[in-house]
Amino acid sequence: KVVVTVGATENGPDAQVSTSDALLVVQAAELAGVSHVAIVYDGTISGSTYNVLDGITSFFGNLFAKSQPLTISDLIEKVAQTDVAYTLIKTSLTEDFSPEKAYNVVVSAEGSNSGSGSSSSEAYKVPKLKIASLVADIFANTAVAENKVVEVSTDPSAPSRPVDELFSVIPEDGRRKVYADAIARERAEEEAKVAADKAREAAEAAKEFEKQMQKLSEKEAEAASLAEDAQQKADAVGVTVDGLFNKAKDISSGLSWNKLGSQFATAIQNASETPK
Repeated sequence: KVVVTVGATENGPDAQVSTSDALLVVQAAELAGVSHVAIVYDGTISGSTYNVLDGITSFFGNLFAKSQPLTISDLIEKVAQTDVAYTLIKTSLTEDFSPEKAYNVVVSAEGSNSGSGSSSSEAYKVPKLKIASLVADIFANTAVAENKVVEVSTDPSAPSRPVDELFSVIPEDGRRKVYADAIARERAEEEAKVAADKAREAAEAAKEFEKQMQKLSEKEAEAASLAEDAQQKADAVGVTVDGLFNKAKDISSGLSWNKLGSQFATAIQNASETPK
């Protein structure tokens, strides 16, 4: 199991832990065969300070940055595309010595406005130790928290509840199913395209085969016409094709040089007697 926290006070080896760093952790966890990843991100990191100088600094920092950090939405989308079970916890962190250390945690579905009834900017925040305890409870009962995106706050009037009760009312995140459906749809469209290409190739082959058969039929008809014409010419002179074949057989069977010479002599004599 793996947990990573994204926030202004979370420092990595070189700099503040960003959403891009968190994604790298998740991808490494997937390669390592980790079964569950918890990502804690401070809901205030994307908020504006309404300070002009901060805005200018942020603008030029992003302008010259080597790579733009992912938004929280992008991070969740990319995490949903992995094969790792995940729990994403949006919260507003505070130090352990704050008054919220005596409050119980409240887990709400993504998009809930937890703590909106307070007028103090420090109210409904969650001490780091309470978040750590919540993550430990999640890892002890991962089935109830798998593939869920929640918002965690504290409330002085909230009762203490075990993690299974806190997460059992939270619906499963739909991003992974949407992604799986999109992949299945793309695969089906690709298979349909391949099938259509094969059908088109088969139709073209059938058309070409039909064309060749038509040419063959025309040649057969031409050959039959030539044979019929030859038969008609042979009939006109009183000779049949079969008769010609038979005569050829007779000639070849009785062929001898003496007989052939006698036939030539008779033919010459006849020719001299009857010029024609």
